[in-house]
Amino acid sequence: MATNQEERRLLRDIDTLRRALPDMKKLEVIEPELAQIREKKKAITQDLDKVKSLIDEKNDKIDAVKKESDAQRNKKSEVRDAAEKFTP
Repeated sequence: MATNQEERRLLRDIDTLRRALPDMKKLEVIEPELAQIREKKKAITQDLDKVKSLIDEKNDKIDAVKKESDAQRNKKSEVRDAAEKFTP
C-alpha cells in the first residue's frame, strides 16, 4: 500500500503528464516537419561546402598570382634602384 507522500507524488506526476500532453501532441505534428527541415539544412550545408571549396581553390590561385606579381614588381624595383646607382 502506498503512503500518503507516495500517493501525492504520483498525483503530481499524473497532473504534470496531463499538462504536458497537449505539447506532446503538438510535437507529433512538428517532429516530421523538423526532420524535413534538418534534411534540407543538410543538403544546403553540403552545397555550401562545395562552394566554399571552390572559393578556397580560387583564392589559392589568386594568392599565387599576387605573389608572382609582387615578385615581379620587387624585381623591377631592384633593377630600377640598381640603374639609378649608375646614372648621374
